[in-house]
Amino acid sequence: MKRLGLAEIFCKTLIVGLLSLIFLLADDAEAATYAHHYSDFGITGPYADSVVGATTPFTTLEGETGTLAGGAVKRMLQTIPANALASPELEASGRGFAELSASGASVSWVNPVDSANTIDIRESIPDSPTGGGIDATLDLYVNGAFNQAIPLTSRQTWVYDGNNGNNNGMSQTPSTGGPHVFYDEARVFFAGGALKAGDTIMLKKDAANTAAFYYIDCIDLESTAPKARPANSLSVADYGATGTTTADVTSAFNSVCNAARSQHKPVWIPAGKYYVTDFNLSSLTMVGAGMWYSTLVMTRGQLQERSDTLRDFCVDATTIVRDQGIGGVNAAGDNYLIERIWSIHSSTAGYWCSGNYGTVHSCRSSMCWGDGLNMNNGNSGNHGNNLLAENNFTRGCGDDGATIYSDGSSIEVVNAALRYNTTVGMFWANGLRIAGGKNIRAENNLLLDDVKEAGLYIGVFGSIGNNLDSSVISGNVIVRCGGGRDPAGMAINASPGGKILNVTITNNYIKNAQFYGILIGSDREILNVTNNIIDHPAQTAIWIQGGSQGTAYLDSNQLINRIPGKLAYKNDAGSSFTVTWGKHNYGMPDTLPVAIATPVQGIEKNTGLAVVRSRNALHIHYFMLGENGSAKVSIFNSSGRSVWCSQEYPSHKGENVIYCSTGKIVNGVYVVKVASSNEGNQNQSIVSRVIALTDHK
Repeated sequence: MKRLGLAEIFCKTLIVGLLSLIFLLADDAEAATYAHHYSDFGITGPYADSVVGATTPFTTLEGETGTLAGGAVKRMLQTIPANALASPELEASGRGFAELSASGASVSWVNPVDSANTIDIRESIPDSPTGGGIDATLDLYVNGAFNQAIPLTSRQTWVYDGNNGNNNGMSQTPSTGGPHVFYDEARVFFAGGALKAGDTIMLKKDAANTAAFYYIDCIDLESTAPKARPANSLSVADYGATGTTTADVTSAFNSVCNAARSQHKPVWIPAGKYYVTDFNLSSLTMVGAGMWYSTLVMTRGQLQERSDTLRDFCVDATTIVRDQGIGGVNAAGDNYLIERIWSIHSSTAGYWCSGNYGTVHSCRSSMCWGDGLNMNNGNSGNHGNNLLAENNFTRGCGDDGATIYSDGSSIEVVNAALRYNTTVGMFWANGLRIAGGKNIRAENNLLLDDVKEAGLYIGVFGSIGNNLDSSVISGNVIVRCGGGRDPAGMAINASPGGKILNVTITNNYIKNAQFYGILIGSDREILNVTNNIIDHPAQTAIWIQGGSQGTAYLDSNQLINRIPGKLAYKNDAGSSFTVTWGKHNYGMPDTLPVAIATPVQGIEKNTGLAVVRSRNALHIHYFMLGENGSAKVSIFNSSGRSVWCSQEYPSHKGENVIYCSTGKIVNGVYVVKVASSNEGNQNQSIVSRVIALTDHK
């Protein structure tokens, strides 16, 4: 699977396609790997098979795409509510799930993973009437035979707004406001051994499954095996830690860490579940049997990492609401590596990472109440230099899925990067956020189904963050993002006084934004926006809010599948924000004169005809609103003489394109006309546009 640099992501072609509803996502190089490619989103051309987002060892199957039986119901988000802050549909990946409420209701899938031995179920069951959650089971079948009853709980979900109206509330009392945070994840091994590809997996609500409903968002299927103990390591078991009870074993972990540090040996965590509080971990290597096998359950504090190497285990927590100070990895120091760790239920960030030359690679975060991962400069004079988060997967966390945060009380973050990460369904903040710093990069990330804020946010952290002095945002794919608070697939914004400078935004693809495609709303910005594609935004494709100040250069950007009646571009800031348009934008304002002749029936209004120039051709795009038919293109010079005429081409409802070689057309002013008719030569129409050819580059 090919991975690309900045300038190699998109070819400048028309992009049409549908999002695959089956996620193929992956992360351990030793296992079979799965990944999204640009072609999964309809991106064509020489880079269609290149990877975007994380490459992981599991395959995700959506609940709404499974086979439903016994009264099961597919629940999909039908329309985006004006408030758009919380609902089970909004928080679901793909904006849909399978509901099992009737006794006997089931959802099933054909297993695509050979030797799959684990299943991770993202699900929701009801809260108790007075809050605090319930426990229940759901039955799992393989090839029609009962496999096991899977224990589920809602004790770490379902919090309420507290009547503040912004869905930030942390109350566990249902009467205090609207609910949010619906989904948790249940991880189990299949009983009886691994499955074969082609086996049938079914989740079914039987009589013994007592919850009123089961919302099945998705399942992850994976083939995994325990890792071997490293040579010359010290085992926590040899120092008194048992992974078979709920007894606290913090003392044993402190003892083994002290011994390993003095003997310069790694620490080994055998398979098991170990209940601990924060312990003395610094300048060590700590390794587990794998994130499915070795689990630390934090009951107080965080895993404090200082210049360590952590690999192959899970960090869970007993958190029930945000900001309890429980769970997650807090990393600092120099030259650390956090690899193949799974952080679950942290009350703050899954990974909070400052220091110098730190790397978070091939990790997972799920159901953390804060950020999935946060690369930062700490607080009060700390550093954040040369930090990298790569190939990580985050789903259903509270704040940003992945972020770079430069706090104003510390030395500015320099040379930090987020690349090839995947975020899904962040329920409070952004899919990915760049908040200040210098030489900051966000590249080739996949951002899906953000609930409340933007898919990708570029700016400064409130009034306390450092400016964003330079950044490159490239090759990211943003799908179904933008919520009621930051309503855009991509938002570029800073609080008054913050500066966003020297930011290059290029080769990004924004698909099905729930509100605006790109929103610009800061008081001081310098932007270079090129080669981006905005596909089917629900509102205006590019909106500059009133009060914004700054400059932006826009060239070679494309707007496709625009909803009739919605604007391509709107600048409510007027002269205080200057936009310079390059020559090669398509579907939005550019330097070409506007069309002459009023578009008539059969051709879409406003952008009824668009002409895009390449080196040796004109790409003539036109729209058919009615039924299928045919069209013919003619080009006339300023004297009215025809210089090129196409044959009559079949045309379909929607967008069409005809190519014209410009090899024999000299520079000058021309009129391009498209004559179209629906089947039976009914509803004939002609639309024209004036173009100026000044070069053939």
